[in-house]
Amino acid sequence: MDKLCKEANKAKRETVAPIIRFSKQEDKDKIIELLYTCFGNREHEGAYDNIPGRYLLCFLEDKLVAMTGLIHNADYNSGCEISWTCTHPEYRHQGYMMELFERIVYTTDEDIYCSCWKIPTKEHINLHHLMKEFNFELVLDSHIRSQYPHKCKVGDTCPFFTGQGCVCQQDLYVRKGIKKNP
Repeated sequence: MDKLCKEANKAKRETVAPIIRFSKQEDKDKIIELLYTCFGNREHEGAYDNIPGRYLLCFLEDKLVAMTGLIHNADYNSGCEISWTCTHPEYRHQGYMMELFERIVYTTDEDIYCSCWKIPTKEHINLHHLMKEFNFELVLDSHIRSQYPHKCKVGDTCPFFTGQGCVCQQDLYVRKGIKKNP
């Protein structure tokens, strides 16, 4: 992203307070556009089901700049999973996701799982920093999430897109819930 654009967004953050709230059905179009901007397609199985209350959203004025979700009893036997976490590229590294995580991880006393993608160079990107900040522990290191021998589905939205032979990996983290006394 252009340096001038980053400076303008930083100045905007200093003058416009973010609005953080849970999702409503009327947010669907903005959620679709943010997921498209961050992940490169609009067809995400299950991402648009049961929108009311599913996601914690961060707006600057009327622009959706970041989101994360918490699904109870997702792919695991117990607990819940953080899902569809992303920040618009023009608004990354400005603390919006930190604010969302500060709120969402304390909404439950269950174990919380989170899968963090790694780029083909195996660098830790996006959520890995937040995992450490919020006391998540690594439980599964570097298993292959997706492998595309010819053309990756993500395409141009991935900075390491080569067009062939892409392998996306992920690490699985868990934050143990606080068990209440009976």
